[in-house]
This record gives sequence, structure tokens and C-alpha cells, in this order.
Amino acid sequence: MSSQIERAGTLLQNGAMDQIEGYRTRFEAVEGLYERLFQNIIRSEFNLASAYETAKKFFGTDTVSFAAVDGTEYSRPLFDLVVFLGGSYASRGKIRFSPSIAPAVDYEEQFLRTGRSVSSCVPVYVNEVPE
Repeated sequence: MSSQIERAGTLLQNGAMDQIEGYRTRFEAVEGLYERLFQNIIRSEFNLASAYETAKKFFGTDTVSFAAVDGTEYSRPLFDLVVFLGGSYASRGKIRFSPSIAPAVDYEEQFLRTGRSVSSCVPVYVNEVPE
């Protein structure tokens, strides 16, 4: 029995170390990505007139069609299980820019009802260690 517990502990420890190393590698790959790429693209506050002029200049119109994918993932402990959930959905619509009011977003309702989405839920018993 103690050798099984020791083996399970070693497997869990090795798995945790692999995950930590994986996170470290991914973090190093994206470190500074915001400053290099997104700093001048993503805005939380902006000048309405400037956004309107940029849309007109870049797209040739003040109304811009878009397609987007949004999603989420998480894991939650539940008794002796860990439940992993992942999901995403697509949407389409139009953004109408104005020099004096906030942009208006109109979603294509039909696309939201009949569009594509993916979800998955995987329960895993924490006391079952794979061989």
C-alpha cells in the first residue's frame, strides 16, 4: 500500500512540475507581447471623434462588420471530482461609429441563434491516477 501511495505522489509531483514548466515556457513566450503588439491597438478609453475618423479612413465607412469568437475555460473541484469546462461561441454584427456618441454594436440575432458553438465538460476523479 505504501509503495502505491509513494508512486501516486511521485506521479502527481512530476505532473505538477511539468505543468509549472509549461506555464513558465508559455509566459516567457508572451512576456512583453502587450508592449510589442497590442499597446497601440487595444484601448479602454478613446476619443470618439478620432475613432470615427479612423473607421472612416481605414474601412471607408462609419459602419464596420465584424466577426468574433469568445470563450471561457475553468476547472472546479466538486467532492472527489475536478470538473473541467471549456466553451466558445461565434458572433457577427456591425459597429456604427459616431463622432459624438459611443459606438453602437448590433449583433446578428439570427447568427447567434444558429451559429456555431463548442463546449465540453470533463469530470475527472482526483483519486484516480492514470498508469
